[in-house]
Amino acid sequence: MKTKFEFYVEAVERQIKDYTKKLHISELEGIVESIEDSPAGTGRMDFWLEDIVDSELIARDLASE
Repeated sequence: MKTKFEFYVEAVERQIKDYTKKLHISELEGIVESIEDSPAGTGRMDFWLEDIVDSELIARDLASE
């Protein structure tokens, strides 16, 4: 049985793939060329998504106080 986070990750992954399919080839080439110059961990989707969810939850908790 998948967790809610796994479903969330799959949904975001689909959105990223759909977005990427719409990019012009020159944009894709620029992205690929810049991968090595990007900060470490940038492509770590699992941690990145976890950070987004955690940050949003914290922001909403702080706003409700």
